[in-house]
Amino acid sequence: MIRTLLSLLTAVLLMTGCVQKEPSGPERPWREFMMDLIQPEQLCMLEGEGTELLSSYDRTGGNDDFNSFVADAGNGWKVIADLKGPGVIRRFWMTGSDYGHPVRIFIDGEDTPRIEGTMETLFGDMYPWVHPLAQYVNMCFYSYVPITFARSIRIETKGPNTHPIWGPRKIYFHLNVEDLSGTRVQSYPKELSEADRRAVGQRALRPGTVRATTASV
Repeated sequence: MIRTLLSLLTAVLLMTGCVQKEPSGPERPWREFMMDLIQPEQLCMLEGEGTELLSSYDRTGGNDDFNSFVADAGNGWKVIADLKGPGVIRRFWMTGSDYGHPVRIFIDGEDTPRIEGTMETLFGDMYPWVHPLAQYVNMCFYSYVPITFARSIRIETKGPNTHPIWGPRKIYFHLNVEDLSGTRVQSYPKELSEADRRAVGQRALRPGTVRATTASV
């Protein structure tokens, strides 16, 4: 009898731990996530539900850490990430494909991508994805522009192309994702407000400036 009660209690506790917290409190605006980049005290704060690294690592346990996609989206598109919110992608890194390779990001279940472009435009040539927040350097594309999502996010790219000299391409990617369960979050804005642009201006050069090409990532 006691063993049965303990088993039931354990099951209830486990189920309680798996229930996602309902977002509460005031909505945290996107620009605050941008301002985190210039607040070094954030490094020592232990708030939040934790972070996760999503990558193209070899699911078989080998060393072929490329072209490992979440799903096939049809018409040659591959899913890099398909996540439930609230959350924020703090870092987005890709390599292994050529200029002109498309990437698109759907937020909160929308049918139209809220963010889209080729790798070179998305990582360095499209505001606010500009240097030093995003650029191409050392054969890699990277961005620290926070991508917040209240309900969901899906990131897609075209499958690897075939280079006329190098043959089939190998797409590698990293995504640093922060779980914001229990927090009300403003999703990445469709249009940046003046306050958003001021926040970007704390960390990025204005559109039309020359990108650096020698910085380390």
